Amino acid sequence: MFIQQVKSLLVTSPHASNVSQVREAETIMYQPIPIRAIAGILLAGSSLGINNVAQNARLEPDAELVITQAEKPDGDGAFFLPNPESRSVVAAARAVALNEVGTAAYARQSFEEAIVAFRRSIDENPTVSAVHLNLSIALAAAGRTKEAVAPALEAVRLGPQNPRARAGLCGLYLELKNAKSAIDCFDELIRSSPADPAYMAERNTALFVLGKKAEAIESMREFVRRFPSHAGGFNYLGVMLYETKDISKAIDAFRTAISVDPDSDIYRYNFGLALLAKHDKAGALAQYDLLKERSPEFAGKLYRQIYADKLLVLEK
Repeated sequence: MFIQQVKSLLVTSPHASNVSQVREAETIMYQPIPIRAIAGILLAGSSLGINNVAQNARLEPDAELVITQAEKPDGDGAFFLPNPESRSVVAAARAVALNEVGTAAYARQSFEEAIVAFRRSIDENPTVSAVHLNLSIALAAAGRTKEAVAPALEAVRLGPQNPRARAGLCGLYLELKNAKSAIDCFDELIRSSPADPAYMAERNTALFVLGKKAEAIESMREFVRRFPSHAGGFNYLGVMLYETKDISKAIDAFRTAISVDPDSDIYRYNFGLALLAKHDKAGALAQYDLLKERSPEFAGKLYRQIYADKLLVLEK
C-alpha cells in the first residue's frame, strides 16, 4: 500500500486531540484515523499515517437497550418465553452482551475472537449500525480490509447520520486505493458533518495519499486559512510540504503548529526533522533538548536521526 512506501520520518496525528485506546463505560468508541507505525519508522501525525484503518481504533458503543422486566427462568434453568415479543427482547439482550464480548476481545487485540462475537451479535439483532461498524473495524484490524467494506456499508445504511460509520468507510476506501470512492465518501462526510473541520483535513490528506499532491496542498492551505487555530492542520500541511521536498515551507508550517499547540511533542519532533533536513543540526538539537524530558521516545528517535551518520552498521 502507498503509505508503506513512504520513507518519511515525520509523525502525524489524527486530530488536535489525543487518541484513547481504553474502554469508556461499557464499550470502546471508534476513532477513524489512528496512529500507526509505517515501514518500521514511526509516523504519528496525520491521515498520511494510515496503514490499517482499524489498528488502535476505538469501537462504537452498542445502541442503548432498556429491558423493563427481566425474564424469569423456569424450573430447568431455561428462560421462559411466553410470546414472540419476549424472544425478541432476549435476542436483543444477547446481541448487546455479544457486542461487549467483542469489544473486550478487541481491547486484547484478539481480533479473530472479536470478529466471531460481533457476527454472533449481528445474528441476534442485525439492525444496529454500531455493531456492523465494530465488525468492520475488527476485520480491518485483522488485515482483512476487503472483507471490512461490506459491514461498513451496512453500518452506513443503518445509520446514515452517524459520521463515524461513514468515516470508517472512507478510511477503508483509502486503504484499498479506491481513489474515486474515497474522495466521494469524504465529500459526503463533509456535507453531512459540516461542523467538524477534521473531516476536511482528512479529505485533503486522502487527496495527497492518492497522488493529487498539488491539489491536496492547496486545499490544506485554504483549510488553515479558514481554521487558523487548528494546529493539526498546520502539521498536516507541514507533512505534505516535507514529502514534496519544500522543506523551508514545511518548517514554517511546523513552527506555526507549535505556536498554536506548544505542548505537542509530535509537532516538535516533526519540526526537528525538518530542521535537520535543512542541515540545521543546532535547531534540531534544540528540539531534542525540549523533548528529552517530556517524551523520551520521540527524543530518542530524533537523536538517532541527528547522529545517523555516526551510527555503526554491523554485518552479521
